[in-house]
Parts: sequence; structure tokens; C-alpha cells
Amino acid sequence: MNILAFLIHTVLEITNSLYQQLRRELGRRDVFFNDMEALTRYILFESWDALWEFMADGLDLVH
Repeated sequence: MNILAFLIHTVLEITNSLYQQLRRELGRRDVFFNDMEALTRYILFESWDALWEFMADGLDLVH
């Protein structure tokens, strides 16, 4: 499962510009994943893209 998760995040880092912006803004991976964990614990998102957009809006990133 860890290898699959690593593969998915690697593909996102290559192909998804909003994901790339979020990773740059939040810096360290542990900060990014801790934020994702906290958000998904309390909010049900329709899709990963909805999560990325929510995070970008909270950080005032242009997307």
C-alpha cells in the first residue's frame, strides 16, 4: 500500500499543477500530509480535486 501511495503522489507531482502549488507552499511532506489528514478527518470531499481546491482557497493560492 505504501508503494501504491508513493506512486500516486509521484504521478500527481508530475501531472497536477494545483497539487504542485500546494506542495511548494506547504514545504515539507509531513506538513502537507498532516493537513490532509486533519481535513479529511472532519470534512467529506467529493474528490481529490475538491480537497486540493479547498486547501488552495485556504492558502489563497491562485488556481
